[in-house]
Parts: sequence; structure tokens; C-alpha cells
Amino acid sequence: MSLILYRKLSRGPFMKLRAVLRNALQGLEGTLLSELKKIQLTEEEISALDQIFLLLQKALKADEELLGEYDYVAEGYDAEIDELRKIAYHSDEILMQYQQELVSKT
Repeated sequence: MSLILYRKLSRGPFMKLRAVLRNALQGLEGTLLSELKKIQLTEEEISALDQIFLLLQKALKADEELLGEYDYVAEGYDAEIDELRKIAYHSDEILMQYQQELVSKT
């Protein structure tokens, strides 16, 4: 997941996949789930789709929290991404803390 901030992948494909899986696995009162069974997907395959959906739910911000095209990984999902996001959006705070550390050492 760390590559997301480096490679500038847009959120679109991830959001679409999450929406499709949500509809297929949870929405429409199981209608789409029964259709998946009709095309002879095994319980194991359906379970794998559910695991992908759960991973996307955990890794991506909720739709209403999305602000930018490239800031879509949920906070707390990956410590490295959280640190990079902090540097990107709150560098002024980091510089102030560093300055205070230098002052306290001298």
C-alpha cells in the first residue's frame, strides 16, 4: 500500500471495485449474491470476494471522507502512509516541533 502515495494512483478504480463488491455481496437483499451462485462461483470464491471487499473497507476512507484524488487510504491502516501524509499536510507543525527541540538542546 505504501506505493500508493509514490505512484499517484487515482482512487477511482478502488472506489468502483468497493462499490461493486458491496452491491454484490451485501446489497440488494442478496439478489446479486444469488446470481453469483447461479454462475457457479464456489463458496470459497465468494468468500475470497468478501475478503477483498473487507480489505478495501479497511484500507480506504469512507466515501464522505474523500477530499482529494490521491488521499484515499484510511488513517491508521499503514503507519508509513500516515507519516508521509503528516509530512505532506502538516509539515509546518513538524518544523515547529523540530525548532523547539533545537531550542531546548541549546
